Amino acid sequence: MSNHPEEENLTEAIVSSIHAFSFEAFNLAKLVVSGTDTESLRQQARDLKEHLPEIAAQMRDADEEYQADLNNVLSEARLDLEYVLAGGGRPSSMRLAHVIREQTSGDALPQ
Repeated sequence: MSNHPEEENLTEAIVSSIHAFSFEAFNLAKLVVSGTDTESLRQQARDLKEHLPEIAAQMRDADEEYQADLNNVLSEARLDLEYVLAGGGRPSSMRLAHVIREQTSGDALPQ
């Protein structure tokens, strides 16, 4: 972490923003798995995907030690959005693969 509180606050805000974006993408993908109407989800995914470049650009301003993790988080979000846009017809992120496996084995979706 940085020795400058303002840089730490900026990094915390960036980390929070990227994780929130990724969580939103993941939630859309989980809804596709559960059988929710995919056309409305596709529109939401298109809207989110439009913001992906600006969200990804935020990583440059985060402390270097966080960048690899943030890149992984955004990669998962990208895969989740592509899954939604394909109506479930694409390979999923690793986190969504767990949800799909639980769904097909009859277990409840995690909250």
